[in-house]
Amino acid sequence: IYKGIEAGKAKLMLSVPKHPSVQRALEILEPIFLESVLPSQELLETEESWNKVLSYVPDEEISEKLRERWASGRRSSVMMEESDVNVARWQDLCREVEKQIGRTKDPSKRRQLVKCKDEIIFAYAYPKLDIEVSKKRNHLLKAPFCVHPKTGKVCVPIDPNKAEDFDPDRVPTVAQLLNQLDASESAEKNWRATKMKDAVQVSRPFCTLSDGPSPIPMLSLSLSARDVILPGIQQKNRCNDWKND
Repeated sequence: IYKGIEAGKAKLMLSVPKHPSVQRALEILEPIFLESVLPSQELLETEESWNKVLSYVPDEEISEKLRERWASGRRSSVMMEESDVNVARWQDLCREVEKQIGRTKDPSKRRQLVKCKDEIIFAYAYPKLDIEVSKKRNHLLKAPFCVHPKTGKVCVPIDPNKAEDFDPDRVPTVAQLLNQLDASESAEKNWRATKMKDAVQVSRPFCTLSDGPSPIPMLSLSLSARDVILPGIQQKNRCNDWKND
């Protein structure tokens, strides 16, 4: 369904009539979009945000009418019934599209109008997967604690109970880990002296022996932290050398 980004908006493969699996997905997504995505992400709150949504509407007459109405602060009778401005404007958009569908006789334009509302819902609420990670067996991020060659960030596990608190910009990087090792007062200078400690602790409950609950050590204690981290740096440098060549 989701084929990437084109001209600043999601490129979607939706048909009219809808495939049964798409219809089932829409029945799940639509109430979530209305109750959660619209108000929490404020998709129709500002001119910048509503212009992005209106870019999915194939009829410029509708888009211009709604822009003028929303910019002026005027509220239609439908909008008066809703307390949240985002939901109210969404219902306003749906009503204008339905009116135009009834007036349009061109089959092609009619199909575009019929599916534009669904396209907006799928663009903002349909789960998106990184297909490269899924289809390539040798993809870097399939391995735990690997180092991304471009950013130097370490791939770490996420605690499912704290998933909403996870910040991908705060994961440890190779440079940070080496600095933490150098600053460590421990003679062993192992991974426990770095930000890797928290990441390893998250993974331990999920790594057990087949005949018992004993956790498998994520990093061999016979190896120093530098023995684990430095290969990642070398891998990153090799990738950079290949790019330069």
